[in-house]
Amino acid sequence: MPDNSTVLFDKAYTNYKQFAEWGNHGIRWVSRLKRDASVKVLVHRPVSEAAYDSGVRSDNYVELGRPSNRKKIPLIKARVVEFWDEEKQRMFQFVCNDYTSDPKSLQTCISADGKLKHYSSA
Repeated sequence: MPDNSTVLFDKAYTNYKQFAEWGNHGIRWVSRLKRDASVKVLVHRPVSEAAYDSGVRSDNYVELGRPSNRKKIPLIKARVVEFWDEEKQRMFQFVCNDYTSDPKSLQTCISADGKLKHYSSA
C-alpha cells in the first residue's frame, strides 16, 4: 500500500500490528471499534455543542490492547470517536489514527446505517 493512503474498514478490524505499521508509513485508517476491545482512555477531548448536536458523543485519545498481551500484540495509541444515530437509536464507535480532524468531519465517512462510506481528513 502506498504511503499516505487511507484505509477504511466497515467491520471491526483489530490487527494492531498492522495499524502500527500503517501509522509508521503515514497511512491513515478508520475502523469500527470491536465491542470487546481493551481501551484505556488517555485524554478526554471536549465535544463542541455543534458536534454534539450532530451526534458526536465523545472524542478520546486512547491506548488499545491488553497490557498482559503486549509482548505478542503491541499496545497502540489511537483515537476513538462515538456517534449517536438518532434514527436508529444506536451508538457507533470508530477508532482511527487521525488526531487532527474535527470529529464532525470524521462523522462524514459514516453512512446513515453506520457503515463507512468515504473519508478525507481536514
